[in-house]
Amino acid sequence: MRQEQIGELRMSLLTIMDEIHRVCEENNITYYIIGGTALGAVRHKGFIPWDTDIDIAMRREDYDKFLACANKKLKSNFYCACYLNEDKWTHPHALVFDNNTVIHWNRNYYKNKADCPIYVDVFPLDYAPKDERLQEQQAIRIRKKIYLQSRRECILYQRNNFFQILAKKLFALVLHIQSDSSFDKSLDDLMKKYSEHNNGNLCSMASHYSYKKQLMPVEIYGFGKLYEFEGRHYRGPADIDEYLKRLFGNYMELPPVEKRTEYMDYISDIVTNREA
Repeated sequence: MRQEQIGELRMSLLTIMDEIHRVCEENNITYYIIGGTALGAVRHKGFIPWDTDIDIAMRREDYDKFLACANKKLKSNFYCACYLNEDKWTHPHALVFDNNTVIHWNRNYYKNKADCPIYVDVFPLDYAPKDERLQEQQAIRIRKKIYLQSRRECILYQRNNFFQILAKKLFALVLHIQSDSSFDKSLDDLMKKYSEHNNGNLCSMASHYSYKKQLMPVEIYGFGKLYEFEGRHYRGPADIDEYLKRLFGNYMELPPVEKRTEYMDYISDIVTNREA
């Protein structure tokens, strides 16, 4: 992507995030910027320079409340999608789209990934069991489920040869013996298995970070605080310093250049309403 397109992408993400923030504030829903978004807020007062997404999380009760009201409260061009309102869903969490935008994926990388609107990831935060053995069991089962969910999507890459493509398609066909809605519900039920019991720890179980890293005392999240992000203020964990230390260690130190992953390489072009 060209530099101006990266700017357009980030501006669209901020537009979505502004709308999520408005709906949450008006409906007494607590959310938290998490992961690289939280790191960017503290270290850069905005996006990490090589990052092009925004991730937020909500405690399960707030997450369910948001899913129930989002498409009634969001402005008309925004849409909150999850397995509850989509027939074919391939994510373990919800996304909020801006339908006035389009991401065109890089066809030199993906063979068949469908273009989609620009989106913000919305993750549930669930209570974890106290027992470490139960934590490990839950983590393994969730990891397996998310892996199988990705195989059901059957994304093909340009690097895949004929036999790899055939194997992926056959595996996806077998996995679809179970319906999408049934599979997605079973994953969601697995993540919220202990959500009726406040055992003192919250975990973003759908995250690509490990279950163990994401396991945080509830006090770290608390009721949240506002942090500056690209001239706006978004809510994040109350003890964001401890949150970032647990996730990244010495988070104020920049990683080596070779580890500054540029996900924008996966995108060939974007279209936004500002270009219309």
